[in-house]
Amino acid sequence: MQDTDNRDWELGEKTPARPGEWAGQFEWVEEPEVSPDGERLAAVVNTGEDGFTLCVNGVVWENLYERVWYPRFAPDGRLTALAQRDGQSVLCVDGEEEGEWHDFLWDTLFSGDGGTIACAAQNGGAYSVVKDGTRWEEEFFNLSGLAVSPEGSKCVAVVQVEQMPAGDITKFQEGCYKIAINGKTPGARLLSAWDTAFSKDGAHAATEVRVSPYDYTIAVDGVPWEKTFPGVWRPRFNPKTGLITAPVKIGSGWTLAAGGEPLWDRLFTQLWRHKYSGDGSRAAAVIALRYGRWSVAVDGVPWENTYGDFVDELALSSDGSLVACIASDQGRRTIVVNDRPWTGAYDMVWPPVISPDGRRVAAVVESGGKTAIAVDGAVLASGFLKAFPPVFGPGSDRVLVRAIHDSGGKALYVRKVLQLDGPR
Repeated sequence: MQDTDNRDWELGEKTPARPGEWAGQFEWVEEPEVSPDGERLAAVVNTGEDGFTLCVNGVVWENLYERVWYPRFAPDGRLTALAQRDGQSVLCVDGEEEGEWHDFLWDTLFSGDGGTIACAAQNGGAYSVVKDGTRWEEEFFNLSGLAVSPEGSKCVAVVQVEQMPAGDITKFQEGCYKIAINGKTPGARLLSAWDTAFSKDGAHAATEVRVSPYDYTIAVDGVPWEKTFPGVWRPRFNPKTGLITAPVKIGSGWTLAAGGEPLWDRLFTQLWRHKYSGDGSRAAAVIALRYGRWSVAVDGVPWENTYGDFVDELALSSDGSLVACIASDQGRRTIVVNDRPWTGAYDMVWPPVISPDGRRVAAVVESGGKTAIAVDGAVLASGFLKAFPPVFGPGSDRVLVRAIHDSGGKALYVRKVLQLDGPR
C-alpha cells in the first residue's frame, strides 16, 4: 500500500511538466507515466540518431540507449525503465544502471513499498530472475508468471525444468514445469501453472496449477492440494486468518473453496477474480448467475443487478462495508457500489479507488474522447486529454488529481489537490 501521508496535500494546482513542448524537442514521445505523488511526469523519448532515454518533467536522463521501454514508477517513487545497448539489456533506476547487463529483461515488478525491484531475465537461452540487481544462481529452460511478495523477501515464478521437444505430447503429460521460489523448486512437476498470490507476510505462495491433462488444483509453496478439479482460478490468502481460497469448478458450476473443500454453499455459472477486504472479514467475487449475465457475490450472496458485457476490477474497503467494481451493459460502462450503479454511463471507466475511511469511491471516466475524475458518481474535474488514477488524502476529504489537458493547443500536465464535500 502506498503511503500518502508524506505527500503535499495543500489545496491548489501545480504544473510540473509541459509535455506539449516535448514533441518539438524529440523525434517522438511515447505514452507518459506519472509518479505516485504526482510531482513527476516521465516518458520514453527518441532524441534522433543519438538514441532513446527518459524525459522527466522536461529533463532527460544523461545516458542514451538503442532502445528504452517499460518505464514504471515504484510505489516509493523511484523511476525504473529497461534499456538496450549492443544487444544487451539493463535495468535503470532514476537514470542509473542497476546490476549487470543481460541478453534480455522484461516484466519489472515491485514489492508493496517499492523497496524491492525484480525482473525476468534471459541469458544465452537460459531464464532466471533478477532481484535488486542480483540474478538467481539457478537457470531454467523457460520462465513466466513472475511475482514478488508484499514485503519483498521472495520472488516466485513458473519455470520449465526439462527441455520439451515441440509437439512432444508424452513429455508434456509427464510434466516439465515447477514453481520456483527464490530459485528453488520444491514440490511436484506440473503440466503448467499460472498466477501466484502471496500471504500478507510473504511467508507462503499459492499458485493455480495443472497436474494432469484433466485435473487442476492449487499448489502451496509448490506443493499441490490433494484434491483436484476440472478448473481453478487464481487463489487468494485471507489477510487476517491466512486461509487460502480459490474459485474451483465442481460439476456444472463454480464456487469458492478453501483447502480443496467448498467454502460457499452455492454454485455459480462462473466465479473468479475474488478479493478480500483489508481486515479479512468479507470476500467478494465476480460471478455469472447464468450464461452472459455478470454480477458480484459478497460472502456467497449475489447482487440483484446483472450486466451483459462484463464485471471487473473489484475493490473492497478495509472493513468490507463497501464493494465497488466496473460494470458494462450494451457497451456503456459505469461504477457500481454495493449493488447500486452510478447514474452516469461512460465510454470507458478505469478501476475504482476507495477512500481510506471506506466511504467514498473515485474513478477515471471517459466520454466523447475526454477524460474526467468522478467521485461518488459526480464529476469532480473534467475535460482532460488523459487522467491518471485519483488518490485520496489520508483524511479522505481531499483528492489528488493528476491529468493532462489542452492548453492553447499544447498538452499541459497538472497536479491538483481538491477539497471534497461530505460523502453522499
